[in-house]
Amino acid sequence: MGMKYLSVLMVGVATLLVGGCGEEEFIDNKPDEEEVPSDETTREVSQKEIDKRDGVAYVRGEAKSFTGTVIWYDFDGLKWKEQPYVDGNANGMWIDTYLNGSKKLETPYVNGQKHGAAIGYFEDGSKYRETPYVDDKLHGTQIGYSKDGSKSSETPYVNGEKHGTAIGYDEDGSKRSETVWAKGKVMSANIWKPDGQKCPETNLINSAGKIVSYYKDGAKYFETSYVDGKYHGTNIFYREDGSKRYETSYVNGLKHGMQIWYREDGSKKLERVYENGKKISEKEF
Repeated sequence: MGMKYLSVLMVGVATLLVGGCGEEEFIDNKPDEEEVPSDETTREVSQKEIDKRDGVAYVRGEAKSFTGTVIWYDFDGLKWKEQPYVDGNANGMWIDTYLNGSKKLETPYVNGQKHGAAIGYFEDGSKYRETPYVDDKLHGTQIGYSKDGSKSSETPYVNGEKHGTAIGYDEDGSKRSETVWAKGKVMSANIWKPDGQKCPETNLINSAGKIVSYYKDGAKYFETSYVDGKYHGTNIFYREDGSKRYETSYVNGLKHGMQIWYREDGSKKLERVYENGKKISEKEF
């Protein structure tokens, strides 16, 4: 009799545990929905769905910081930028694309900061620039490329500032320019004409003087004046036919005075007035 009673009791308890009468609260170890494993890093959302709170990315209406990939779309619905995030901070490769879908720029991020070599591309896929970053600052030698793959420039950076000798190259590998920088301040420069002759008009020494650059055919491209390593005087840019494109007045590195844009026939197209770097007025002709 005792054994029979025990058997019946065990069956009854088992029935309750399995959910007799629909009472699921007695079932042990049933996982809640949020406990189901999921790979958040595969989540993709539109940039329009993202809010930034104290610099941290969240999907609008959500309390948890975002992990996944943010996508930017153009007016036609085509993807043109993407950025991976982990816990609300940019982490991984930022990718910017041309309209044809080919890669335009890729920039590595770590914990919300640029860190590593950012690479820019021509539309045909060849590199046009490599830019090194450390903790969100330019640090190392930035290298520019021509479409044929040859170097077009080398610019050294230390802690976000130009520091060292920057060199510009022609496609045949000859030097086009050589500029010495110290903690972001230009110190001296030499420019070579396309025929290999050193430019006689460039006379930048001890952070003061003028730099003149040229088009491939030898026509003047621009001339800039410096005092104490800052723009000071009138900077002029030219068209290949020798006519002025525009000229801008500077004082101590800031736009100050008149900026004038010209049409190809030499007539004024636009006139702007600046004071200490701030635009005061603008007039079209």
